[in-house]
Amino acid sequence: MRSTVVKLLSDLGYRVLKAKDAQSALAIVESGVPMIYSSPTS
Repeated sequence: MRSTVVKLLSDLGYRVLKAKDAQSALAIVESGVPMIYSSPTS
């Protein structure tokens, strides 16, 4: 499921960050990487 969503979003032009597990995802969030949820055409 996750790989399908990642591929779909990537194909739509989104830059997708992936994490292998919850701990890795939390590390990405806490790293301060700017996360903007918007349309790739905006």
